[in-house]
Amino acid sequence: MAVYAVNGKNVCALAAFKDHVAINFFAPSHVFVDPGKKLEGAGKTSRLLKVRAAADIDAAGIQRWLKAAVKATG
Repeated sequence: MAVYAVNGKNVCALAAFKDHVAINFFAPSHVFVDPGKKLEGAGKTSRLLKVRAAADIDAAGIQRWLKAAVKATG
C-alpha cells in the first residue's frame, strides 16, 4: 500500500486488491462533498473509493477529494 502525505500528515493511500483498487482519503468525513455517494465508510477520519473498473474513475471527484483532504490536514 502506498501512502501519500503532505507536511508529514497522511492525505491518501492506494491499495490493490483482487477485485478493486482502493483510494483512501484521510480527513474528517464532513469535508468530502459526494453527491453521487461514491465514497464508502462510516469512520470519523477517512473515506474510501473502490475502483472496480475504468468507468469508476471520476477524475474530477478524485481531484476534489484530494484537495479537500490536503486542506483538512492544514
